[in-house]
Amino acid sequence: MGFVGLPLYVHLPKFYADTLPLSLTVLGLVLFLTRVIDCLADPFLGILADGWAGRRRGMLVVSGAVLVAGVFGLFFLPILGLDISLVLVVGGLLVLTYLAYSVFSIVVYTVGVALGGDSKASVRVAAAREGMIIVGVLVASALPPTLTPWLGEKAAYQAFCWVLLVVVVVALLLMRLPKMVATAPMPAPTAWRLVLQDRRLRRLFLLFFLNALAPSLTATLFLFFASDVLDAAAWSGAFLGAYFLAAVLAMPVWVRVAARFGKRRSLIASFSLAIASFIWAFTLGQGDAVAFGVICLLSGAALGGDLAVLPSLLADAVQQRGASQAGGLEFGIWNFISKFTLALAAGIALPLLEVWGYAPGGTGSVAALSAAYALLPCGFKLAALVVLVRGKTL
Repeated sequence: MGFVGLPLYVHLPKFYADTLPLSLTVLGLVLFLTRVIDCLADPFLGILADGWAGRRRGMLVVSGAVLVAGVFGLFFLPILGLDISLVLVVGGLLVLTYLAYSVFSIVVYTVGVALGGDSKASVRVAAAREGMIIVGVLVASALPPTLTPWLGEKAAYQAFCWVLLVVVVVALLLMRLPKMVATAPMPAPTAWRLVLQDRRLRRLFLLFFLNALAPSLTATLFLFFASDVLDAAAWSGAFLGAYFLAAVLAMPVWVRVAARFGKRRSLIASFSLAIASFIWAFTLGQGDAVAFGVICLLSGAALGGDLAVLPSLLADAVQQRGASQAGGLEFGIWNFISKFTLALAAGIALPLLEVWGYAPGGTGSVAALSAAYALLPCGFKLAALVVLVRGKTL
């Protein structure tokens, strides 16, 4: 999952801008519309997954095959040089690939519910899954740039596609799934109503929405901050690597903390660490790359706590609703929130920066960029902390 996610959302736009005869405006519109379709489809794909809970292996095989085929089509498209409408082909392939990825990820998360067992075990399952996703992100982010000097950009992504094929085949061959009971198919409005009537789930979704906005804002503004505030654009890769590596290494610690002190207290600690580290980022300026590296390590460690504990809270809530509830709709809504906050972050941060007088390249108010990058996420994180502290039943 991590191996596919980053190339689809990060590498592909740059790859197409370099290799396809499409304007940036057209390319941006196609990417936006297909991501909206993907975002809105997740809850309904979750309902479908619940109804087919007894056929999870088949769903993984089919969605994995479609996913690989879609990625091959997307990255081989410039090589094939098709003389047909590129907008329709790119749009169709993106929708197909996004939907296959959504089905695959929803099934994997609902399998985690069945594997989780008790509350303590669900944290270990979540930490293992999220840690391996980050490892996949790190490998996927490094592979194409590493191969490009040797093979060229097109051939590097062609090689990446073949590696992805091997990864998916090996994963499907090694995966052993627990038995799961399919729920009776129900109309989408009924399924939505049953989930949203659950007060615990509503509070969890609100908590996740507020918490997810914080890293979505920092992800949107990270490159601007590294370049125009720190004057350290060349170190951006190292900063990201430190951030994700710290998250992976911190997960086993957070698992132990959650087991000893409870999930709610461990999340209070991780939220507080994230807020403290990002308030510090507001004070930085040119030449403070080392200090920002420390912030990346601290905030990455806090991210490890979020990733290890938050999904396990949802798994616990699904299990509490009854064994017949497979969790597809719940994790479909979870996926929707993750994708929606990424889109919303750009819609909030970029116009706000323009209003505050900032322009890329270090012109205008750099202090506005520091505030949007450091303080605005802290505000949403603090709101999430309030929800967490008040929600004693989470």
